[in-house]
This record gives sequence, structure tokens and C-alpha cells, in this order.
Amino acid sequence: MARSVQIKVKVKPCGKKCCKEGAKEEEDKLKVTHREITQFVLGGEVVDGSFREQIVGIQSTEDFWAGVPIDIFNHQHLRVGELRGQIKYQYRFYEGRVYFRSTEYHLTSRPSNRVWRRANIDFKLYSRTEVRKNSPDAMVMDNNWHLLFMNADVDYVPGIGVYVNFRVEYDGTNNGVGEQDSWGQQVRLVNRG
Repeated sequence: MARSVQIKVKVKPCGKKCCKEGAKEEEDKLKVTHREITQFVLGGEVVDGSFREQIVGIQSTEDFWAGVPIDIFNHQHLRVGELRGQIKYQYRFYEGRVYFRSTEYHLTSRPSNRVWRRANIDFKLYSRTEVRKNSPDAMVMDNNWHLLFMNADVDYVPGIGVYVNFRVEYDGTNNGVGEQDSWGQQVRLVNRG
């Protein structure tokens, strides 16, 4: 069974002159001093490379996600051209919050006929606060699609924006690049009404 560890977020004014004077464009900007991190620990939920986080709340129902477009995040390994990943995700602006979930992933392998079973897929959803979700250390690199349901939500603060970024740590010989270099490009989430 997966375990969660949560660290609460504390914020403080960013200290810029425009924030102190209440400039209209930057009056809501705050600096994140602590981040909420949820860490998944490998358990019995990973089946054939698929993982579903157990959650409660409005975002846990398929009705909540009905009709919400599915986007694809493309990830490229920093050094190894053969290693690529795709992650399908959905997001929804709803009642002052932005709800986000990943749904599926697809990872290539090298050599292409080799299956690796210990890749990691993590994401950060951030606005004024940040939530990070880490997959179990059991994602499969076999050039097939697998389920990956991980959820997060943050407050929506107009003027700051909401962003997501994915990190893939590919399994295999000499494929590691470390925490900083395994993140992709951040994507700004836009309210599609």
C-alpha cells in the first residue's frame, strides 16, 4: 500500500517594492517558503506498470473529469536521444482551485527490445503554493501505454498563473541524470472555461 507524507506550505510576502505598495499586477504574488510534498512508497498497487493513487473528494469521480480535454506532455532525456516519454494529463479550473491528474504514460527503452521496470515519473503543480507527486519506483519502460493516475490541486490566484512540470528518471544502465536535469519544460495551464 502506498503511504503519503505531507508537509504544509507557509508563505510570506515576496518583499519586492511593488508588493509592499500593492501594485495591481503583483499584489497577490507571494514567495513560497515551504512546499507540500507527497511521496509515494512502492507497494502492492503497481500492476503491469500501472498505478492508481487512492484519493477522496470531488476530483475522485469520473463524472468530475467527463468532457475535460486530455493533453500530452512530451519528455526527452537530456543525453540519450532514444529515451522519450509521454504523459497524458487533464486539468480543470473549478470553484477557485485547479485540479490536475495524470492518466497514462508511455516510456521508450534502450536497447529498444529491453524492458526496464524501475523508472520514476513525478510532477509539480504550482501557483502560489506547490504540490509535488512522485510515482512508485516501478514505472515500466516498454514502449507501451500504462495507467498512471496521480492527482493534485492548488488554489487558483488570478495574476500568478498555474504551472505543471514533469520529471522522468529513466531506468537502465547509465541513464540517470539527477534531480535537476530530469525535469522537462514547465507548462502554463490556461482556464479553458
